Amino acid sequence: MGNYKSFGDTKFVPSLPKEKLKQLVWASQAFLQNPEEMEALWETCGKLMYSLEPLQRHLGLSGEGVSTYFSANCSMEDAKLAQKFLDSQ
Repeated sequence: MGNYKSFGDTKFVPSLPKEKLKQLVWASQAFLQNPEEMEALWETCGKLMYSLEPLQRHLGLSGEGVSTYFSANCSMEDAKLAQKFLDSQ
């Protein structure tokens, strides 16, 4: 899950101010039913969603960007090796 465009793998930040989005989430049925879980989710996702740290601006491997598919220390060579193995299966 992330806020990255499907083309170019670049991040987009909501044009809605963070506090306004938080108000919307806090008014949701999900929050009313599970406030503790939603607060925990907001603490993690709310920060990352609006972050424009250099490594979080686009998707990539090995210090070139962020990935939710590979571990933080996965290089392009590692990813190609894993893909080659998976293709063979």
